[in-house]
Amino acid sequence: MRNAGLGALACGEPVVAEGGCLAWTEPVRCEGRVIGALGLIREGEEIQGWEQPFLAAVERMLRLELEGHSFLPRLATMILKTTANAVVTVDRRGQITYLNEAAERLFALKREEVVGRTHAEVFHGGKVFGPGGEYLCKLTEVLDTGRAFTQMERVYPDLAPNTFFSVDALPFFDHEGRLVGAMGVYRDITRQKQAEKDLQEANRRLQAFSTGDLLTGLYNRQYFEERLSQEIARAKRLHTPLSLIVFDVDYFRQYCEQWGERQGDQLLVELARVVQGEARAGDVVGRLHEDEFALLLLDTPGEQAIRRAENLRQTVAAYPFSCRDRQPGGHLTISVGVASYPTNADSAEELLRVAREALFQAKETSRNRVELYFSVLGSLRNRLDASQLDLLHTVRTLITVINAKDRYTYGHTERVVRYAANVARAAGLGAGEVAVVELGGFLHDIGKIEISRDILNKREPLTREEWEILRQHPVWGAEIIKPVGSLAAVVPIVLYHHERFDGKGYPEGLAGEEIPLAARLLAIVDAYDAMTTNRPYKRAKTTAEAIEEMERWAGKQFDPDLLQVFLEVLRHSHGAALVSR
Repeated sequence: MRNAGLGALACGEPVVAEGGCLAWTEPVRCEGRVIGALGLIREGEEIQGWEQPFLAAVERMLRLELEGHSFLPRLATMILKTTANAVVTVDRRGQITYLNEAAERLFALKREEVVGRTHAEVFHGGKVFGPGGEYLCKLTEVLDTGRAFTQMERVYPDLAPNTFFSVDALPFFDHEGRLVGAMGVYRDITRQKQAEKDLQEANRRLQAFSTGDLLTGLYNRQYFEERLSQEIARAKRLHTPLSLIVFDVDYFRQYCEQWGERQGDQLLVELARVVQGEARAGDVVGRLHEDEFALLLLDTPGEQAIRRAENLRQTVAAYPFSCRDRQPGGHLTISVGVASYPTNADSAEELLRVAREALFQAKETSRNRVELYFSVLGSLRNRLDASQLDLLHTVRTLITVINAKDRYTYGHTERVVRYAANVARAAGLGAGEVAVVELGGFLHDIGKIEISRDILNKREPLTREEWEILRQHPVWGAEIIKPVGSLAAVVPIVLYHHERFDGKGYPEGLAGEEIPLAARLLAIVDAYDAMTTNRPYKRAKTTAEAIEEMERWAGKQFDPDLLQVFLEVLRHSHGAALVSR
């Protein structure tokens, strides 16, 4: 009698004991015979003073059972009274015949007002079918088909707003198997649905935490690199291009040092919003490092990526950032590198590396510009025959060694080769001569392998002794490549690319046309790139400033005729107004 929890199963005619206790009694049978009685007290009730009324109820129950009264109908009544689920029954015509107390409570209905009305009318505003032709009233479908439907999720906004139900719609059959009605059982699962929603939100936040950058909300580096690998694999399968844009904020470190890390973070948040605004459907935007961002463009070749990158650069430069007046020139700028698959790289790691290399080149050539990755090695590889590929690998090794000592050299070399090839073509040189100029541009600083890292990267002006050491690199470079027979035509270019047109250069003081044409040409493009590139000890000049200075030295340091060809090339690529004075 005192076992807690039994009351949830008890039902029937209650016995009201002293203190308001509610108790029930039911017979216990064995092989069809009544052999005793079971008494249950509803869970949570006080149980003092129950003995006399309970014993009287047991005696009455046993007498009725022994007289032949059935237990089963009262068992159904017990369940309907005590279940927390709403139960509604309908007859063969769909008219409500019964609803239990839970149904009255959950749906705010009164039994006497709805019995006799159809289930479709009470629960669905008279609609049997939904807009798609499906059964809106499932009890009607049960009556039409004889099928049972279980664990359906339903809402009844007119009867129980903001409540979710799991519904079982079950048929009734008589003893001959004829369908005579149906029953709906409604379980309130609102808390369960809310728990599911909370779990989904928690999972979403966890997913965002694992893939998102906490400051900007963009994808973080780890996820971006994983996605880049996936998209490269996809592009390989489908034979489609993709491009990668990598950019960072010009002078960001100086900005943070002057105005503080918090203001720097705010700047990055604003920039992220601008980048997201420029992104299109399918683009992948991420933050790779402190002020370095990346934009992955699917199914996009390099030419289109350059236009997208330039649009982004212009948008950033024109955007009214809250801090733009504190940046050089009064506006925020970015430097941008662009690389594409399969043109520039065959893997995710290589594509990211070369895009960053292009970014570095943009930073080194006056900032606030877009640079498309260009590989001298790749360009030369496509034009050399098989017998010369070993030479190319050897040269690559030497350049790698120099690059490890002097970060400036590699980017400088790439740009010089491009400038030199364009000027050589504009000067009317044939394809073979252009190829020699390109190799000369590629190898012109190879003698720096003999110079110490301290001298190459010194931030202060060089001493006289250090300058004399640096002046030897053309001679050392020529000596390095002289034993290679296939590079014989390149040796004079390497040796004389620092000679001056007026004879005051080094190492031999040649003048005018004594200097090989390719070396005179290289001297112009080498000087221009040095002027327009940031170095440890000086600020880069603008293109206009560099041109103005070079024109002052026409006929002195530079071949005046070749200089005019070079200006035409710049005019074509940068615009006449920028080059002309």
